[in-house]
Amino acid sequence: MTGPVVILFGPPASGKSTLSEQLVAKRNARLFRLREYVQSLPEAETAVLKGTSRDSLGWLPDDIATQLVHDAISGPFQPGETPVVFEGYPGNGVQSRHLADLLTRLDVSATVIHLRADWATALQRAQLRRVCLHCEPTATGQPHKPAQVTTADTCARCGNTLLQRQDDNPDRLSSRTQRFTSRLPEIYTALTGHGIPWRTVDSHPPACEVLAVALDAVSNCPSTRSSQ
Repeated sequence: MTGPVVILFGPPASGKSTLSEQLVAKRNARLFRLREYVQSLPEAETAVLKGTSRDSLGWLPDDIATQLVHDAISGPFQPGETPVVFEGYPGNGVQSRHLADLLTRLDVSATVIHLRADWATALQRAQLRRVCLHCEPTATGQPHKPAQVTTADTCARCGNTLLQRQDDNPDRLSSRTQRFTSRLPEIYTALTGHGIPWRTVDSHPPACEVLAVALDAVSNCPSTRSSQ
């Protein structure tokens, strides 16, 4: 039996990372984040990608992003017995159509969980997040994973001083949110047009309630598209 692909996305600071990690723990899911997948590639490949022209918010061109996703699904993230969670991907209509077509060819079922968060809540969450350059060293000096924070505002793992994530700067957060909102209709049309069920979840309730809805969506997703 093949586990479904869970397409999990929402605006910045809507709780995607928290929910995806809960799904990993509860359903033994494998977690795909495009940023982390790129970082895991051999040095020769990452060197080529570093020279790739990105947009103002750091996004890769669609042709490169879709090829990376194709390689991931054909390799380490090939659908198997456990679900695969795609966190924050796809990000537009082109990527959505490519992913849906790919899953159709593989006869793999998918379900969408769209986390909804109002701007005030997202901004408040973003301002509280901190990252650790020591625990997540990057070539650009811009760590992404939220760190565990002590009462002294230091990293719970290494004790070093924490930083605010660059993407959580209010102006940048606003730009990222606006981009997500503007592209949401084309993502919706592309995925639901391929028969992929879509469930919108308000991320404001307690995390346990959001998780319960997500687990229900995964449990009710058939193992293959042909069984729908």
